[in-house]
Amino acid sequence: MSPATAAVAVRPALDPRTAAYCSDGGPEVFSGIVHGAQIWTPDPLDVEAVHPEARAAFHRLLTRASSGELPQSGRSLLLLGEGGSGKTHLMRAFRTAAHETGAGYCGYLQMLTRSDNYARYVLSYLIDSLEQPYRPGDATTGLARLARGVLDALTALPEEERRRLSDDLLEPEQAAQLVFRFADVAVQDTRFAGVDLNLLRAVLFLIPDDGRIRPKVLSWLRCEDLAPYDRKALGDLVPRPGPEAPLRTVVELGKLMHAVHSAALVLLVDQMEGMIEQARTDTHPGELFRTAVNALVDIADQLPNAVVVVGCIDDYYKDGRAMLPGTRLDRLERDPEPVQLVSKRSADEVQAIVAQRLEVLFDAKKVPTDPANPLAPFTAGHLAPVTGLRTRDVLDYFRRHRDDCIEAGGWIEPGGSALVPPPPPPPADFAQLWNDFLPTVRPTIDNESHLAELLEWSVSTLADEMPHDTVFS
Repeated sequence: MSPATAAVAVRPALDPRTAAYCSDGGPEVFSGIVHGAQIWTPDPLDVEAVHPEARAAFHRLLTRASSGELPQSGRSLLLLGEGGSGKTHLMRAFRTAAHETGAGYCGYLQMLTRSDNYARYVLSYLIDSLEQPYRPGDATTGLARLARGVLDALTALPEEERRRLSDDLLEPEQAAQLVFRFADVAVQDTRFAGVDLNLLRAVLFLIPDDGRIRPKVLSWLRCEDLAPYDRKALGDLVPRPGPEAPLRTVVELGKLMHAVHSAALVLLVDQMEGMIEQARTDTHPGELFRTAVNALVDIADQLPNAVVVVGCIDDYYKDGRAMLPGTRLDRLERDPEPVQLVSKRSADEVQAIVAQRLEVLFDAKKVPTDPANPLAPFTAGHLAPVTGLRTRDVLDYFRRHRDDCIEAGGWIEPGGSALVPPPPPPPADFAQLWNDFLPTVRPTIDNESHLAELLEWSVSTLADEMPHDTVFS
């Protein structure tokens, strides 16, 4: 039994909420970790009252980037907070909000890998993200939605021709003829006037959803080279594997999103601390981090409907920002300013978090919540030990408590400390540590008067920490 629990006191078996809470099965509602694969699905456990300032900042940027009249450049939103403060959780909520309304297309990536071309790295993860269902319960992916939007916008073309591309079983050569004709019509439309012709062709090739064509189109969109046979299947569409092409492709995809749906391109860049950690050990310290930031800033600079959200542990970012020139810092830290995520949850927030998760658990188990006490089987007093903790620690406390209840087969009255005490530090040879440390010290005070001042300060400070009858002579 964990220290988060006290003596067993089983409540009446007739209480359905207690029985449901103490029984195995049902969703894991008290997990404090958000995994990358969960980004694509809405979060039934999300509590909008947590981090409202970050949500409001994102909403303003999304509204601005999906408006009819675009500004001159995109914007970056920097989320800073300690580990477990909810950065990835927020990104999941941002993706859900953008896709629920159709105001954006989201790409999610974790900055954990070295790359010699970070624009290509971003593009690869963007394509992966756009291959996810745009909305839950709908098999239509983001790319398929975008392609269909282009086709539906071409009202100057006969309906029969458009239907033929989407519904008929065509050979690649036949599909290519229609695609090239449709793209030529599209570039005459003012909405698509600024969009690259070959990108339009590539996206239109996704309309037939042909297994012979689709993988080749995705390779083209990733700026990979294509074999002659694959090029022929795409009507000899020329690939562009050059180092400058990925940035251009990301920007062109963003332009197309706005042209079709007045939508923003939202890049959710998570775990930037991984890049900063690697940058510390670079042969040229900071170069890796600067290159990654440059790619993100370039996208925002060149694409007015871009919203780049960057999440990073604040202590790491303090080190990382010292590696960046002032112009790049201005792009990251101004308009809007970084949002510092408050890690500690208030009593009201803890109650909202627990009530929401209990509701999801009870709904899955076909048990109604208690209208008079949505926290049941808990009381507000039970939550006191976790008030002021990080969200992850709050959830871990209740996860351990429920595990104990399930193991005991009945209700265990919560009590005691909410945190598991840390393990004792390993034994250390302080004499050896001091011996190892001394050679690394280079004295910087060589003036005798300064040394005397330092000695005076040391004696005074030491005297404050010693018994009052200690005398120095």
